[in-house]
Amino acid sequence: MRSLLRFTVILVGLSLLSIVPFLLLGSSLEAKVQEWLTPESDPLGFGTLTTALLVVDIFLPIPSSVLGTLLGSRLGWVSGGLLCWVGLTLGTIAGYLTSRGFGVPIVNKFCNPQEVEMARVLVQRYGAIALVMTRGIPVLGEVMIFVAGLYRLEWWRFILPVAAANLGLSLSYAVLGQLAQAHGWLSFALTLAAALPVVALLSIRKLLVVSPEIKEGPKLK
Repeated sequence: MRSLLRFTVILVGLSLLSIVPFLLLGSSLEAKVQEWLTPESDPLGFGTLTTALLVVDIFLPIPSSVLGTLLGSRLGWVSGGLLCWVGLTLGTIAGYLTSRGFGVPIVNKFCNPQEVEMARVLVQRYGAIALVMTRGIPVLGEVMIFVAGLYRLEWWRFILPVAAANLGLSLSYAVLGQLAQAHGWLSFALTLAAALPVVALLSIRKLLVVSPEIKEGPKLK
């Protein structure tokens, strides 16, 4: 248990390091981000920053679909998809280990109780497959990761479906970004990438909120 907690602290520390530049540099960093988004920008800097943002996506409301699409538009679907996959997977590992190591307080800190109940029901109904079903859905996808750690889903049952789902999402985002960049409709692609996950979230909420299990399920204490 001590080694798990130590590893969790290290992962969370690395995630927080990704946030520190935004807090310290403010508008100057914002200008740097805009520079990295131009065609003449440094691809290494852009890829590093975007991957770091994807890592902390598990703890912050960052649109991973938009970032993945941007990676594909800037770096191509192979490099962009790979970096997106690395960022998403490291982030999900950090969320899983943090929840597994620290339990209910972490879940209550980062998750809405209703979303936790939805995730609990999905895990009970579908097991590890629920992680794949919700991976691209904002909010609920992250809550699923925390709930998997909280209920101590076996490591291999967690990482295999999550890594596979992340790979599929990453390649989809990157291909969309590369195609949009090549045909001059990147703005539309970014809007689509931002909108579709939200529509999926609203749809699954509507489907699950009527379940008595959601309304009357045991609360985390």
